[in-house]
Amino acid sequence: GNGDGSCVMEVLKNLPASAEVHMFSDDAFSFDEADRGVIMNKFAARIYTRHENMGSCEKIEKLCGDVDIVKRSSSTTVDHRFRTNSAWDLFLGTNRSDTETINAPVREPRFRKEYIQRLFPRSGIVDVGGNQTLISF
Repeated sequence: GNGDGSCVMEVLKNLPASAEVHMFSDDAFSFDEADRGVIMNKFAARIYTRHENMGSCEKIEKLCGDVDIVKRSSSTTVDHRFRTNSAWDLFLGTNRSDTETINAPVREPRFRKEYIQRLFPRSGIVDVGGNQTLISF
């Protein structure tokens, strides 16, 4: 419905646990912290779609968690000494050395808040039992 937040929270708190409830909201993250906790614990499956409010996007980002990202870097070093720049060295590419470095994993958000704000229409992030998946409807 289109009511104030206190009315929605009163209904959610007083419903029996066996009642099947579905909630559709433009921005459920606009509730305060205690009410948002009640909402998140009431529903096992949640679908997050595009939000205009960056604060809400940041809260969704935190709910989706982090993943380990391994970044690689590579570089090419060219030997500029006179004896290594013969025609054969230049032709065969032996006057340079390539190195690749695998950095330590870093923790990054699974879905960044900027990505959540730019989600395509009819797409969303489904959160069921702590597992998040990007889907299109």
